[in-house]
Amino acid sequence: MDPQAGFDSSQRTQKKKLNMKSFFTLLSELSNPEKTRNFNVFKNYSLDHFQKALNEFSLIDNLNSKYKPFRFSVVGTNGKGSTSHYLSELLRNLSAENKVGLYTSPHFITPLERISLNGTHISETETNSLLSELPADCENILKELSYFELLTLVCFLFFRKNKCEYEVWEAGLGGRLDATKLISPDVVVLTKIGLDHCEILGNSLTGIALEKIAIASPRTKYIFSFRQTEEVEEVIRREGSRLGCKVIFQKEENKDNYLQSNFRFACEILSELGLSSESLTKLSFPLVKPPRGRMEILSSSPQIVFDPAHNPDAILHSLNHFQTQIAKGPFSLLLGCLPDKDSEGIANVLEGFSWENLILWEGSGFARWTHLPQRRNILRTDSESELFTQISGLSHPLFVLGSFRLYSLILHAMDKSNHL
Repeated sequence: MDPQAGFDSSQRTQKKKLNMKSFFTLLSELSNPEKTRNFNVFKNYSLDHFQKALNEFSLIDNLNSKYKPFRFSVVGTNGKGSTSHYLSELLRNLSAENKVGLYTSPHFITPLERISLNGTHISETETNSLLSELPADCENILKELSYFELLTLVCFLFFRKNKCEYEVWEAGLGGRLDATKLISPDVVVLTKIGLDHCEILGNSLTGIALEKIAIASPRTKYIFSFRQTEEVEEVIRREGSRLGCKVIFQKEENKDNYLQSNFRFACEILSELGLSSESLTKLSFPLVKPPRGRMEILSSSPQIVFDPAHNPDAILHSLNHFQTQIAKGPFSLLLGCLPDKDSEGIANVLEGFSWENLILWEGSGFARWTHLPQRRNILRTDSESELFTQISGLSHPLFVLGSFRLYSLILHAMDKSNHL
């Protein structure tokens, strides 16, 4: 059966459910560990229910289907979002006719950001339309999904409807038990492995690497990886050999500009796969649209820059990028992290940089800092009005980092402070 032909009428009714809940209503009712940070739900989690849902809606690949997109799965601890972005941008430049789907997480403002086609986010109207086309009795199946699983399912539907030639899927968490594993990727891209989400993935870099690599499927032929520790690289080589995959490591790394480094890695991947064109060879880093929220300059006077780095290794790279490529002089930091992050490790990283002032955001849902750098000029606050006042009085650049959730907060603060 061709997935484009519709649903199997011998198994499910074709009657439409006109009063299907809207996408946002349904999404708001589902379990969302991203928001609650209750990761205990993963202790007994399996992909069985989600796989059943995909089977019900004929979304698992049929070997005889004419619709066979080339799929990239991007996993890792740091750099997944920007690497996914650059892969999709480069694939779009292969040909004007290419349809390239991109699935990322988490989001900055709206979950619609997570699903895009050729650089344009899915609309609320499109999500509602996709749900309305499902069989009439499917609502109970949808209500049993998690927040991330519903978004992944809608992405499956959206990419299939638009017949994407290429799909880039950023994993949410891990790999072995990530909903995006069921795309059965042709290529696995492994970004930098670090210690994060240790309560789920463990405290061993090699163990975390194994969890990430397990997103591969029998369809996977290549594993591309950032440079890792010697022990992690050995695990990747061994697993690649066991899976019958060709393993290729990043040739060149730019530690002063992590975005440029990730862009070059994306170029290396497409070159190795033989995906190239005249327009692509002329494409240089400055000409490619940067990913949203990564070293993003939100204001030029005063200069306010945002990056979502939220673990010690990522914050080290982002601060190095900011201090060497952007600020090049005195600067202040606004830092807010979620309670499950390594605040002691982050505080140790901050000691190695020459910031002037540090604002620690401790608002609702954010960590109360117990480990602080041994310096003066540190303000701890959970008051938005106090934060707005601090930003209004800035005389040198401000670097905001620590969580995706700070993005909307800093935009609101800038608005209040008339620094749009």
